[in-house]
Amino acid sequence: MTVHALHWRTPGCSIDCIARSHDPAAHEAWGRMTSGPVVVRTGPLVVNLSAGTVVVDGDAVRLSRLEWRILEYLARQVGCLVTNDALISAVWGPACVNPTLMTRGPRHRGRVDLHMLRVRLAGLRRRLGPAGRLVTTVHDIGRRLEQERPLS
Repeated sequence: MTVHALHWRTPGCSIDCIARSHDPAAHEAWGRMTSGPVVVRTGPLVVNLSAGTVVVDGDAVRLSRLEWRILEYLARQVGCLVTNDALISAVWGPACVNPTLMTRGPRHRGRVDLHMLRVRLAGLRRRLGPAGRLVTTVHDIGRRLEQERPLS
């Protein structure tokens, strides 16, 4: 099986974080994972992927189209570290990942795209209120929607 991973693998990851595979079984599994009503609950945050709704502590939250796409992508990989490039590609499209900026060195790689991502993430965290802390940043690598277990 040939695999092209766009995400970092994280121990305890609830969803297989492989974005592309040439194995038909992997495509079938991805289809089962992304179809049907899917509700992601983590802490006070409830994301209904099939209905496109977000609820924090029982209150509905309105998001912009880009904020929704960021949260949806992170929620499909809840608990997994998603690289900045993979998130930018999923939200803005593969053409927005600017490989020409890589020639300036790792510090400036994707600088313009990362700024847009940071601005949208700040807006998303602000709209989520206390649940915004669940969207975490791993410096120079990517983002993660933390999976918070209910206390029992």
